[in-house]
Amino acid sequence: RYDETAENAFWASALEQARATPGVQSVALASGTPLSGNDAVTYVAPEGVVVKTPQDALRVSYRNVSDAYFSTLGIPLSRGRAILASDVAGSESVAVINELAAEKLWPGEDPLGKRLGEPGGELKTVVGVVPTFRHTRLDREFAAQIYVPRLQGPSFVRGAVMLFRADPGDQRPAAAIRSTLTALESDLEVTVSTMADVRWRLVQPERFRTGVLLAFAGSALLLALVGIIGVVAYTVGQRH
Repeated sequence: RYDETAENAFWASALEQARATPGVQSVALASGTPLSGNDAVTYVAPEGVVVKTPQDALRVSYRNVSDAYFSTLGIPLSRGRAILASDVAGSESVAVINELAAEKLWPGEDPLGKRLGEPGGELKTVVGVVPTFRHTRLDREFAAQIYVPRLQGPSFVRGAVMLFRADPGDQRPAAAIRSTLTALESDLEVTVSTMADVRWRLVQPERFRTGVLLAFAGSALLLALVGIIGVVAYTVGQRH
C-alpha cells in the first residue's frame, strides 16, 4: 500500500533507528541479498552510444543500495567513492560499477566521471569502482554490475533488504532491529539470517549431491571389500 515516496520515508526512518541500535556496527539497505541466487538485470550504454539493438548495450546486474552498503559487507573500493547519504533526489545522478563493467564500457580508460544510462533513461555519472566478484551465486560467471543510490530516484526494483554488521554470536542487535521494523509497520514479517545461513542455503544442493555420491561410493567400497573377503575366504578354504 506504500507509494515510492512513503516507502523511501519508511526505510529512511528504519535505517536511522537501526544505526542507533546498541551493538550494531554498520547498517545499509539493498534491493537484494548477496548470494541469494536472485538477480535483477538491466542494460546500460556509455553516453553518446546509440542503442538500436540489445547488443549495443551492456547487460549488468543491478542493485539499488544505500550509503554504507560496501563498508557493511566489507567490499573495498578500487577507485573513487561509494554511495553516500547525500545521493538523494535532486542531487547529481550517480552510480558505482565493478571493474568488469568499467572494462567493457570504457576499455583501457578511467571510468570515473564518465556517464552511462539505460536506453532512453537518465544518464548517471560513475563515481566509484569496486572489484569484480560473484554477487548472486558462487557457481556463476563473473557479471558486470551497477549500483545506484536507493533514495535518489525511481527504480524498477521495489522493496529492500536491511543488512547489518554486529559482533558474531550477539543476538541482541538482530532482535532489536526486528522490533524496530515491526514498530514502524506491524504487518511486516521480519526474517533474520546471517551470511553463514545464506552461504549454507546456497551450497546445500551441492552438499546434498556430494553426500549422495559419497554414500554410493561408500556402498560400492563396502561391497567390493565383502567380495574380496569372500574370494580370499574361498581360496583359503580350497587350499585346505
